Amino acid sequence: MYLRRLRAVQLRNLINVDLELSPQCNLICGQNGSGKTSLLEAIYLLARAKSFRTNRLSRLAHFSEKAFSVNGEIEHDHGVHKLKARYEARELKLMDGEEIIKRSSDLATLLPLTLVSTDSHKLFTDGPKQRRKFIDWGVFHVKPPFLDAWRAYCRALGQRNALLRHERIDTVSSWNHELERMAVEIDAWRSDYIAALIAHFLPMLRSLVDLPDLSIEYKRGWPSDIALSDHLLVNQNRDLRLGYTRDGPHTADLAIKVSGVPVQECASRGQQKLIISALYLAQAALFSEQLDKTCLVLVDDLPAELDAERRSYLLSLLSSLKAQVFITAIDGRDIDLNAFSQHKVFHVKQGVFSLGS
Repeated sequence: MYLRRLRAVQLRNLINVDLELSPQCNLICGQNGSGKTSLLEAIYLLARAKSFRTNRLSRLAHFSEKAFSVNGEIEHDHGVHKLKARYEARELKLMDGEEIIKRSSDLATLLPLTLVSTDSHKLFTDGPKQRRKFIDWGVFHVKPPFLDAWRAYCRALGQRNALLRHERIDTVSSWNHELERMAVEIDAWRSDYIAALIAHFLPMLRSLVDLPDLSIEYKRGWPSDIALSDHLLVNQNRDLRLGYTRDGPHTADLAIKVSGVPVQECASRGQQKLIISALYLAQAALFSEQLDKTCLVLVDDLPAELDAERRSYLLSLLSSLKAQVFITAIDGRDIDLNAFSQHKVFHVKQGVFSLGS
């Protein structure tokens, strides 16, 4: 699976960009503000129905414009999908050919994508929610029943929280077993996924940086020695005081430490970038292994904070994925593309792209 063609119209400074893409590696070079990251943002929008730079899609429109669009042709084993995303009148409309796409989860299946950006260090610093999203992206793809189970859990959680807020003590406990029923499945899928991910992650990390004391621990969101329904019953008075359910899969986390210290407190920015890159590339590798297909990999500003040796190691890992890769850099000379048998180099200046060598 790969994105063979992309067109972006009126998205930031991409007025009318139409590119034929390499199925392996696409390098986008240009100065800051030229449109490199905007191209990645266009691809991300097509895959996730949102931006990785802003929560307000209206900000993606070029200056005084109020609409923008992104079209992509995706080559699959079973044919070509023509995806369309158009933002107009404060609404994003998604199409697969002539068929309306109503759920972003359907879009994610058509164009699976992982991203390493300049903000990816927030995986360490922005709290458990970001790390749960990281875990659940992978579980969603390898365990199709996960999404329905998670939605059902969230509905039951909402019901229990409403009862807690209204101090309906007599009926709060009636939701405990319903929550546990789904929590057991969710926890098992997450736990299995993390174990498989670590098996890919650690060898990748060792090829990038020497951190022998790095550890990853999955925390399921409630104590391991007690069933969730029993734990909720024991802590019911606490939850009544709080007005919400404090523990459960919705508070799960991933603890990443070096010698027992959270990685964001002891690793340099360069080391953090390599750890994050290894995590996301391990996700891509596991995706390919378990689904027998590849996902797109986007890496924004790859050279930043990395010396030539580390850049070379990272590029070798990227090529080993056999996935379609998009890389941005200010200076193309910082990126050695010899690891890729096929590649295209695009130079961009003020939103205008030209094919280089």
